[in-house]
Amino acid sequence: FGAMQVQRPDGSAVDCNDTANVLCVTLNNGLVQYVQVNTNGQNGIYTATISVGASGQGTFSFNALAASAINVRTLGKRTLSLSPHAFQVDLGRAADDNALQGWLQTSVGTRLGNAFQLYDDGAHNDGAASDGLFGSDAFTPPAAGVAYLWTQGQLDGVAITRADPTPFNFQAVEVAPVQDNLEGYYDEAVTVAFHVTNQDSVSHCYVPQFDAPDGWSTNTLYTPSFCVPAGGTATPTVDVGRDSTADAKGETGGVIATFTEAEAGRIVSGDAAQVSLFRKPAGIEFDNRWTFTSLRPNSSDTVSMTVKLLDDQGELVGRSLDVNYQIETTLGTVTATGHFSNGRMPVQFTAGDQTGNALITLTVDGGLTATTTLQIRFPTAATLALTATPSDLSNGAN
Repeated sequence: FGAMQVQRPDGSAVDCNDTANVLCVTLNNGLVQYVQVNTNGQNGIYTATISVGASGQGTFSFNALAASAINVRTLGKRTLSLSPHAFQVDLGRAADDNALQGWLQTSVGTRLGNAFQLYDDGAHNDGAASDGLFGSDAFTPPAAGVAYLWTQGQLDGVAITRADPTPFNFQAVEVAPVQDNLEGYYDEAVTVAFHVTNQDSVSHCYVPQFDAPDGWSTNTLYTPSFCVPAGGTATPTVDVGRDSTADAKGETGGVIATFTEAEAGRIVSGDAAQVSLFRKPAGIEFDNRWTFTSLRPNSSDTVSMTVKLLDDQGELVGRSLDVNYQIETTLGTVTATGHFSNGRMPVQFTAGDQTGNALITLTVDGGLTATTTLQIRFPTAATLALTATPSDLSNGAN
C-alpha cells in the first residue's frame, strides 16, 4: 500500500513532519499505518486516502477513533422484552434545545423500529432539566433482535452522532418479579414469584435457573421446564432461605431468575428480586421517653411512643409488616397502628380525667407482650405569690 494521506476539514494535508501535532507510525513495510492528529479545535470532516500501491489490488481494514470531552453512558438493562421501554442516556452535559434524536440500528445498518426523541427537561425520568441526563419517549420494539442505540444532537452548535458500543437484545419473553422486595426469617422459606410472559406467536417451554447468595438454599417445583402458550403468562416460584447461626444478624440478597427457551435456547430473559432475612422475633419492648413526665387529667394531653420488635439477642428486627394485636390501658385511651415499619410501631396515648398511673399493655402475634407506665397528675405549683391587704400601712392600720 501507498502512504495514507489525511486531510483536515479545510482541505490542508496532515504533515507527519509536524511532530508537535501529528504522530505517524508505519510498520511491516506499510501494511500497518497509524496517524494521530491533534485537531486543535478544528471541527468537521477529516478524510483519509489509501492507495493500493504498485500491485494494483489489495484488501485492508480501516478504523477511525476520536477522543472527546463528552463522556456518554447509556443506562439500564441490555436484555429487554418486546414491551414498551424508555431509554436513558447520560451525556454528562446539556445539549442544544435539551433534546437528542435516537434510533435503533442493527449491525448491518438497518433500522429497528421508528426514531424517537430523548429529552433533558425533567419530565421524562431524566432527573432535573439541563443536567445532561436524557430520557426517551416510550419505544416498542417491532420484533425480536439485536440493535445498537444511536443518538444525534447539537452541542454548542456542533452536530454529534454517537453509536452505543453495547447492543440491546430484544427477546420475545418478558420477566418481572411479582414483588421487587420481600422479607422473611431465618429457618423459614420465603417464596419468590416471577411473571413470565410469552410474547411470541407460538407456545414456548422454558428452563428456569434460580440463583441466590452463597449459603442460601433454593427449591422449585418448576423443573425441568414449564410451558407458556403464545401471549400467555406463567408464574413460577422458588423457595429460598438460610439456616440461622449465632452470627446471622440479618441480611439482604438478590434472587436472580433466568428463563431459557427449552426448544433451541435462543430466547433468554431474567430478572431479580431482593429478599431480606431477619432473626425471628422473641419479644417486644416499649420505647417510652415519658417515664419521668406527668400528664394532666384534662382528656387532651397526648404523647407518642414506639414499640420495638426484638430478636432472641435483644436486637431490633427491622421488618416491616402488619400484626394482629391487643392494646389496653387502665387510664386514658391508647391506640396503635398495627404496622411495624423497620421494626418499630407507633403508639399514641391520651390522658383521661382521672389521676394515677396508667398501665399500658400490648400483645401481638405469638403472645409477645410488653407493658409501660405513664403518670397522670394534677399540676403542681411552679411559683408562690404573696399579697398584703391593705398594701399601705403608713396610717397605723392593723
